[in-house]
Amino acid sequence: MTTTTVHSERQFSRHGVRTACVVMTQDGQRLLGDETMDLSWDGVRIRSYEPSARVGDEVRVKLQIPKSRVWIDCEGYVARVMPGRRRGDDPPSLGLKINRMDGMMRLLLATTIKHRQPPEASIRGPRRDYAEIVRRIRVDA
Repeated sequence: MTTTTVHSERQFSRHGVRTACVVMTQDGQRLLGDETMDLSWDGVRIRSYEPSARVGDEVRVKLQIPKSRVWIDCEGYVARVMPGRRRGDDPPSLGLKINRMDGMMRLLLATTIKHRQPPEASIRGPRRDYAEIVRRIRVDA
């Protein structure tokens, strides 16, 4: 698999929340990260320790509800790998899609983060959708 993600519009907004987590590969052999960078209803971005993580890798996540002692167990997969190699990039991180979480825990998480600010933009600025730019050029021509 590649280290990119399929571009699509986000369904749920992200919130800049740093909290403890434990993200392991599905087989429990590798620790992928232990701190969130941002959270949403169905995803989390973590600081990455594991350079060999790939898009599609299944993961187990233990996530601490911010400013509490409550931990949530969930499962998901790596949806995006951000190596952080260029100047101005955030540190290496992984975007995880959460596809299995207890409904009450998901509601508790959403309630806790809903008033938090969006994550800070990287120094490089927002990502550009080059395919959309080409479509616009072709339509205008």
